[in-house]
Formats: sequence, C-alpha cells, structure tokens
Amino acid sequence: MLYRDGSGNAARITDGDTATQGVLTDAVTLFGLRKLTDSLPAYVNFTRNLLLNDFAYQFNPKDIVVQVMEDVRMDAELETKLRRLRQSEYTLALKNYIGQEQLRPCLPLFHIIRVDFLRTNFIFQRDAVRNHGAPGILFLADKLETEENFYAARKWGYALFQGYFFEKPLCLFKQLPPLSQTAYGKVLSVLLNVRPGQSWESACARIIRDDLMLSYLFRREEKAWNFTPGGLLTNTRASIYRMGPHALRHWTCLALMKQHNTGGNLDLVRRAYQRGLFMEALAVSIPPDPDTQSGNCFLIGVLSLLDKITGNSLEYLLRGMELPQPMRNALLGRGENNYTRLLQYVVIYEMGNERLIPPNIHSRLSRDEIVGLYLKCMSDTDAALARMEDSNK
Repeated sequence: MLYRDGSGNAARITDGDTATQGVLTDAVTLFGLRKLTDSLPAYVNFTRNLLLNDFAYQFNPKDIVVQVMEDVRMDAELETKLRRLRQSEYTLALKNYIGQEQLRPCLPLFHIIRVDFLRTNFIFQRDAVRNHGAPGILFLADKLETEENFYAARKWGYALFQGYFFEKPLCLFKQLPPLSQTAYGKVLSVLLNVRPGQSWESACARIIRDDLMLSYLFRREEKAWNFTPGGLLTNTRASIYRMGPHALRHWTCLALMKQHNTGGNLDLVRRAYQRGLFMEALAVSIPPDPDTQSGNCFLIGVLSLLDKITGNSLEYLLRGMELPQPMRNALLGRGENNYTRLLQYVVIYEMGNERLIPPNIHSRLSRDEIVGLYLKCMSDTDAALARMEDSNK
C-alpha cells in the first residue's frame, strides 16, 4: 500500500510519518483493511520514528508486513524494536536492498528482503540469494518490468515478485465521512454537552480507545504531558480527567486538522487553531449571554476553516453533528447572533485592513489589550503545534 497525495499516481511525500499514518488510517476507516487486501497482508512502509514509537502494534500482525526503507538509520535501539516485532509475530521486510554495506549485518532480522531490479545488475540479482540466503528468509524480486526478468528471478531462487510486469499501482479515492461519523467529531459532541456530575471522561475514553489513529495519537500526547503510563482505557480516562474538557477540545481539534490536512498546508491549520483561541478569549470579554459559550467559540473558529483544510464543504462536514443552532447558523452564514458577530470580528481583525469595520462585540478590552490577546494566541498556537510535533518523536 502506497501513499498518494491526491494530485496523481505519484508519491509526493514531505512527512513520512503522516504518509504512513494516513495510508493505514484510510485503509482501516474508509475502505476496511481486510476487504481492501482480500484478507492478505498489506506491505506498508514504516519510518524510523513510527518503529521507535511502536505504531505497528496498532495492527494485527496477520494484516500487515512492516517494511523498513533502505535509508532508515539502523542502530541498537532500532534493532531492539525490530526483534520485539519479530517476537510478536510481525513479518518484517527490508525494501530496496541494493547491497548497502551498512545493512548487511541486519539482514537476518528480516523475513523478506526486497531486491530492487531497476537499480541493480543481473550479477547482483543472481548472487543476492546465494550470498545472503538463510532459512526463514524469503527474497522478493522488486520492480520487475519484463517477462525475462521474472523468469530469471524464479530461476535464481526468488520466492516473491512485484512490479509493473504484473500490474501498475491503482489509486483508490473515497470521500471523508461527515464529522459526526469520525472519532474526532464524536469526542467533540460529548464535549459540547458536558454537564456537572456527568461522566463525560468515560465516554471520551471509550471513543478514543476504539479508534486506531486517535488512540495512538493520544498515547503520544500522554507522553508529552508526562502522564503515568498504564492500561489504555483506565489510563486514558485518568489522563482525560487531568486534561479537562477545555484542553481535550483543543487537542482533538488540532489532531483532527493535522490528520485530515489534505493539502498539507500547515499555515491553514495554524490559522484555524489561532482563530479558535482568539474567539474563545474574546468571548470571555463580552457581556454574558446564556447562548454563547467560550468553548463553543473555539470550536466555531476551528470549524470555520475546516472546509479549506479537508477539501469538503462545511455543510457536508457538519451533517449529523448535533451543534446548537446558533453555532450552526454562524458557521453556515445563516442569520445573526453573538457567535456570528464574534466570527466576523475575528475574520476582519485577521485581515489587518483598517478600512474594514468589524461588528461591535461590546468587548470590555481596550484596543491595546486586544492586540496583546491576539499576540498571545499566536504564541499559544505555536506552542500547541510544537508540543504535538514533539509528542510524535
């Protein structure tokens, strides 16, 4: 299974971690992994970072082959991780082997060695099995393009074969589901209805536990927050309680945007998160209104740019989402309320055009205080993005 960014049948990868996570998440949630592969194991490229962070353990060892790229830096730490994967019955493959000197001592770690037939000559291809073969190691003839290559590889002892001679890659596309059908949307729905004495932590923990990607990302976040490791459901619930609904809402929105940023535009993610923070902070400075909640203002700020981040319309994304009607009206531009005025104010403020007159939100803050608030939201956004990056290392 290969990553494509949607712009054609070619790999344009700027972040290997995100590419692998996206491929597997889409395979599981959008297509169904076993249905996609007819219950055969899927060969998936893993980065060094994902191997060190135990990402493979999210999947049944019968469903995937863990592929290590030839440029991954091998050392004692990574070798230990690979041995543990072998002990846990995962199949390991080394991709694009062309005789690299630094990889030779590590060859016995792998069940499958993929020899690149486009980057090697027939002498290397013929001698690879003879020189490096051992019980339990299969050799895969990779990038076969002719019948002659295929029959030669069979003669030399290769057991597995891949290449354009058999079939070219097939691109599969499937539209993202509405937000209400994702684990992110379900967590946000719970947080929209937090009531005193309600056990909202258990509901959120259950949603996170049941979603492959969200549970992995949350474990990384727990590490960044220095929470004590433990059993997933129990520890997740305890961690959620310590975070509180405010921080969990922020993290869930940021994770949603990072994982579904189809255009790879981090500036859009930064602007949406910052807009949410700014709306949330401004909401505290306006006269109290029972229909206007600061946490909801953060969500409106983020969702207002989610269509540009994901490439789906807001009306589609919000389908089935149980949002209070004033929030939905503000996001879809229907009618006027405090949420609408706050969103308009923030959008105009972001433009920095003094000719545009924002609506009067009756804030108690002076102009200089609002400037300071905006700068703090910029700083807090950078800190949140940096923490999420650190948690993935």
